[in-house]
Amino acid sequence: MATTKKVVKASSSPAPTKRPTSSSAASAQPAPRIQISAENKGKARMYRTIAIILWAVSIGLELFGIFYVLRRVPFTNTWLIVLIGVLVVCAILTIVGSQLWKRANHLDPPSEKNKVSFFVKSQLGSIVAILAFLPIIILILLNKNMKGSQKAIAGGVAGVLLVVAALTGADFAPVSQESLDTDASLVSQITGSDTVYWVPGGSVYHLCPDVSDLQQTNQNEAKNQIVEGTVQEAVDHGKPRLTKKWQSEITQCQKAGFEGANAWPVSDVTANGLTTIPSATTTEEPTSNNEAPATGASQ
Repeated sequence: MATTKKVVKASSSPAPTKRPTSSSAASAQPAPRIQISAENKGKARMYRTIAIILWAVSIGLELFGIFYVLRRVPFTNTWLIVLIGVLVVCAILTIVGSQLWKRANHLDPPSEKNKVSFFVKSQLGSIVAILAFLPIIILILLNKNMKGSQKAIAGGVAGVLLVVAALTGADFAPVSQESLDTDASLVSQITGSDTVYWVPGGSVYHLCPDVSDLQQTNQNEAKNQIVEGTVQEAVDHGKPRLTKKWQSEITQCQKAGFEGANAWPVSDVTANGLTTIPSATTTEEPTSNNEAPATGASQ
């Protein structure tokens, strides 16, 4: 697929925040290739703060439903409507907070060094959803003031909202500090350069501008342009991951005639799940690892 969109250079991004390290720590492990800019750290902090406030209000409404609404005697259908309203507002607050939390994690990812901490931070949206709905569902089913039909309606609504909030709160593609470096290294191994491509409304970056996901994306916020930049610039612009379709994108870039792509090596996944890039086998003269492929901006 030939490039039909205009390819533009990424706007200058803020300098990344340097992570202070002692001389002993620096010698023990290499500094990360990709660092989070102060601007992204600030945005992430703001998103997390708003998410926590929304979740706190949601939990507060849950407590209002438990300790006030469910204790009304007699429990009339009017109170049933009030209870359903409380549940719906709880769900909205929980879901919005979860989206902000996931956005923050993609701007300033947690580390995978502590697996438990990484899981909690990555899936906190789903955890909060369970905390916001499971207790009130149990108390609805055990409530002696409600009729059977009222329990069925309220419990059913709460159950559906719990599932929706938990699923939307889950991050099925969590980003970590370590994955930023892994993807940057993978791009370098494949293309021999540090150049990637993305669209303003996307969430990942790609290997060349000719891939279908970039060409078929309808984004109006940048006059339908594809942005070219380094992996660091992609991360600074809120694109923390290499697309999971990178293996098929190698073929797409080669078929589109993207300059240098024919020398890109064929990918292989080893038995232990680690991705390796063996030497390319091609009849064409391979490009040097120090030679970056052309941007495709003139295509």
